[in-house]
Order: sequence, then C-alpha cells, then structure tokens
Amino acid sequence: IHCSCRYLRDFEVETIGLKETSRRCCDPKCGAKLKDSVLDWEDELPRKEMNAAEKHCRKADLVLCLGTSLQITPACNLPLTTVRNKGKMVIVNLQKTPKDKKASLLIHGLVDKVMAEVLQLVKMPIAPYVRVDLFQLILNQTGCVSESKYIKWSLKVVSVHGEKAPLPFIESVEVTFPERPELKTAVLNQQPFLLKRETLKSRPIHMVLWVNFSEGCGCRFISIDCPIDFW
Repeated sequence: IHCSCRYLRDFEVETIGLKETSRRCCDPKCGAKLKDSVLDWEDELPRKEMNAAEKHCRKADLVLCLGTSLQITPACNLPLTTVRNKGKMVIVNLQKTPKDKKASLLIHGLVDKVMAEVLQLVKMPIAPYVRVDLFQLILNQTGCVSESKYIKWSLKVVSVHGEKAPLPFIESVEVTFPERPELKTAVLNQQPFLLKRETLKSRPIHMVLWVNFSEGCGCRFISIDCPIDFW
C-alpha cells in the first residue's frame, strides 16, 4: 500500500515524467519507491492542482506572472481568468509574451531582482536561504583472488538521497593516509567521488578525508577520520 507522502528536493532529480527514482518513502509502513513530479511535454497537468489554481485565479485581485513565456496551454490561460473577473495581471519576464496586451503592468527584467526590490519597498525582509544536506560514506571490500593476504576495497562519498543524486555543495574530496606514508594521497575532483585501492589485509588503515565545499557554504571544508579494520 502506497501512502501519499511528498518530499521536496533542492536538487535536480534524475528522472522526469512521473517515473520511479532511486529513492524510497521514509515511512516504515510504506517504503514504496518514490516517483518524480516533473511533468514531461506529453503529460497532463494534475487535476487537483489545476482546480486549485483556477479557483484562486477567479478570486484574485492581482495575479503575478513571473518568468514565464505564457505559451503552454492550459496553464497560460489561467491569468486571464483574473482579468475577466476585473482583476489585474502583472508580467515580469525578459522576453515578450502573447498575453502582454492584457497586462496592467509589464516589467522586462530578472524576476529575482524585481521581487527583491518590491519586497524592500513593502519592508518585507527576505530570509537567508540555508541549505541543509547530508552525505554518506560507503565502504566496500572484497578479497583478492590471486593473493589472499591482500584485499581490494573502495570508498564512495555519495548523497543520502541515493548514489545518483548529485552533490553540488561538494567541490572535491582529498583522502590522506597519515600513518601510511607509502600510500599516496588521492584527490577526487569529479562525481561520483570514488576511491579504489588494494592493500594488505593484516594492516588496518587510518584515512583522513578532507571534504572541500563549494563557494557559498557555511564553511569551506571539514575533515573526517575514517579508520578501517579489514575482516
């Protein structure tokens, strides 16, 4: 039985068209695979959301069309419902739209800049955007067929949302071995962040991961101690 839980993501999911993603519902009673809610060109707009939009447009005194070409039906005709009910329509877009003649005000500019100035005029502060995200370390190890005293292992740095989910806030990962000078430092500059090594099974390894974050994050890097004792 699938529940009706929805999850808002601040990253680009890997699918479109209401397809299954690589993640599952967090509810232990459900656990079903999640589907994206990104519509493809041939997909119809969901009826529930369309009904709500039509209702609000009929009652609205003002409708704001922000950053849209107003060319895709039936959504592009929703603002006209407000105009027909003696409301006003304001369009903020860089290019012209087919509905420009119906608008009470046209602003050809960037939506972020325009709305920031509007909120400043009405003295409504814009709360800073703080993104909180998590990543995980996955260690896999397998025995070496040719030499039983060696072991092959790999370390992945991936998103908690799934291995296919991007990590835009991580710029690079440096892996050092402070107690094993014979092991070279690994610098992982591209996603997926993956390190593969083959070492002696009898000798545990103490790794230190330097995770370098992208510009704009609260801190530029963190270090993580990662001791490994092979089986």
